[in-house]
Amino acid sequence: MKNLLQTAIEHHRAGRLAQAEPIYRQILALSPAHPEALHLLGMIAHQTGHADAAIAFINQAIAVKPNFAEAYCNLGAVHFGQGRLEESAAFSRKAIAIKPNYLDAHNNLAAALIGLNKFDDAAASAQRAIAIKRGSAEAHNNLGYAYLKQNKPGDAVASLRRAIAIRQDYPEALRNLGDALANQGKFGESVVHYQKALSIRPAYAEAMVNLGVALTKAGRIDDAIALYRQAIAIRPNYPEAFFNLGVALFDQVKLDEAIACYRKAIALDPDYINAHRNLGFTLHRQGAFEESASCYRRVIAIEPDNQSALHMIAAMAGSNPERASTRYVAGLFDEYAEKFDAHLVQELEYRSPGLIVSMIRDSPPATGGKWDVLDLGCGTGLAGAAIAPYARHLVGVDLSPRMLDKARERGVYTRLEAADLLEMTRGEAAETYDAVTAADVFVYIGKLDALFAEVKRLLRAGGRFGFTLETLKLPGDAEAGAGALQDYRLTPTGRYAHSSAYIERLAAQSGFKVDQFVSTILRLELGKPVNGWLVLLSA
Repeated sequence: MKNLLQTAIEHHRAGRLAQAEPIYRQILALSPAHPEALHLLGMIAHQTGHADAAIAFINQAIAVKPNFAEAYCNLGAVHFGQGRLEESAAFSRKAIAIKPNYLDAHNNLAAALIGLNKFDDAAASAQRAIAIKRGSAEAHNNLGYAYLKQNKPGDAVASLRRAIAIRQDYPEALRNLGDALANQGKFGESVVHYQKALSIRPAYAEAMVNLGVALTKAGRIDDAIALYRQAIAIRPNYPEAFFNLGVALFDQVKLDEAIACYRKAIALDPDYINAHRNLGFTLHRQGAFEESASCYRRVIAIEPDNQSALHMIAAMAGSNPERASTRYVAGLFDEYAEKFDAHLVQELEYRSPGLIVSMIRDSPPATGGKWDVLDLGCGTGLAGAAIAPYARHLVGVDLSPRMLDKARERGVYTRLEAADLLEMTRGEAAETYDAVTAADVFVYIGKLDALFAEVKRLLRAGGRFGFTLETLKLPGDAEAGAGALQDYRLTPTGRYAHSSAYIERLAAQSGFKVDQFVSTILRLELGKPVNGWLVLLSA
């Protein structure tokens, strides 16, 4: 019996499952309650894709041998493969309770906890595995992935590099390292590691998709699309591949194709919140407001506090809040930061910063010399870069940390603040600025009364306040008149438009003189001009 078992195990370890299985069955014919044969026959069933049979065999082994740590560990692995993560974690814990230093069980528990989004617990399990065996590549990979999900990309990179140093042909660790590097904005390096993972496992659909995302960041959209399609050919039911293909097609303005991809991703994963959101956004771009609102309502059903969906539903429903929520604006521009400049300047012919600065330059502050400037909603610093040659001190404020990172890279700002505009201005000393700019900022704020009063307080005598607004129009394309309901409006675009009467009234109330108030084209949207106001006030 012992020799039979040893022979079967040797075949099994060598991958000769067809030779091992009949020997295990021969042992069971001689000894029907043989726990090792039952357990290992269950493992063959697992390896050949017969999960139910695997569970039945391993449970029989445990019934015969209740303290069978290896059987509990592998039962956890079978449940993990079936996506039953709670059960997987529970069986891994039973194996550890029997055998506290059981490396495989600690690694399996860490993997299950990662799948359950319990990243703190997963990191602790991976660290225990490393304490048992520092040379465990799987433990370092699990720890690196947990660090990545804890938003510790530096620690993640270090752990994943250790995993790869131990096991160079480890495709999961290479893919995770690519993810960690991409999280740090090192897309070139991430591409290298995704490609290494694919050289080891050519049909690795997850690595294909992540490589596609990195290539998209580098502007190689056609290459990314090819990868997404290849991943879909390998895994036709892979929602992330359809979602990212939709994103790339949207960037190519192939909106109908993008919509089809988002719908497919949702069909595969009905709670795929980003697919619902992007579908809503794309339908909105096509003017299908009712369908778009339905998508955003589905987002709210999944995530009731989703600020983007709440804002867009309000816009399409005709609501008129005083301003967009700070969380919505910060989230919108954090997501937009990487492609903001190229998209606005190259594709949308955005020119507001230059128009504002030219207007102030042609009618400069009365103080003479260089100016102390406050750039409201500075974003990536387009207005800051335009006004920097005339500025002595340049302060920028914005809600989006990622936009501020881009502004910081320009090296033109004396100080940058991540804050709400009104809160920030209220904290500044009176009469400290010669010029204040706000390029396409007030499209996210309806009621401007308090902010205008603060800007007036901050400006020195003869200071300039230059800004842009979108034009509020009534049905029939006549300009909206004065009146509380027509001062501003949250339009179906999700942006605010303002009436000239409101701005002129605010200027007078705040003590400003109107120097310029001209109609202009701010940018393009879907190939059509967006009309706005270019305004210069003097203190």
